[in-house]
Amino acid sequence: MRLPTASPRDITSIQNWLHGTGSIASPETDFLSHPHDLANLTGTLDSAVLTIETFIERLAFFLSSPIRKIKRLPESLKPGRHDLTSDPHIFFAGPRLRSFSRAVTSWIAASILLAPVVVLFCVQDAVGRLVTITVAVLFFLSALSTWTKARTIEVVTAGASYAAVLVVFTSASNALRPEYSARLGD
Repeated sequence: MRLPTASPRDITSIQNWLHGTGSIASPETDFLSHPHDLANLTGTLDSAVLTIETFIERLAFFLSSPIRKIKRLPESLKPGRHDLTSDPHIFFAGPRLRSFSRAVTSWIAASILLAPVVVLFCVQDAVGRLVTITVAVLFFLSALSTWTKARTIEVVTAGASYAAVLVVFTSASNALRPEYSARLGD
């Protein structure tokens, strides 16, 4: 089978629902104790978006707990969603959560890519720039290999391309500095 394994989040969701509703006899739920035998029939999801989505869901549950009644939490993020079900054991996140998670993932990716550019523009020392490029590429490759299902060759190619862009930016940013331009005029 080439189907991806079921995520721990999905297995926990099913276990919570079964525990809350008690609609299936306990021996019938033994299959959930073998997570490596379970498959995800919906296909693979973007793991970066799924990570952010899970974090936002947990934050929504935290904010909507009886102790912290937050009035500004959007209806689409409130646990229960009585417009879809009256069962308190079922939580529908809705498409807004997925869209917001995609936006947050894009913001994080843009930050990972552009923060080193800002640092490189501010750092004048060649060793500092080399260290910045090294750390930025390592962080970029770590994020890429953690959040995506990219093959090794794709990760290496993306890292080499990103490092090349940063090196070219470093040499191009020297031309924008007034002190460098003054030295060229001498």
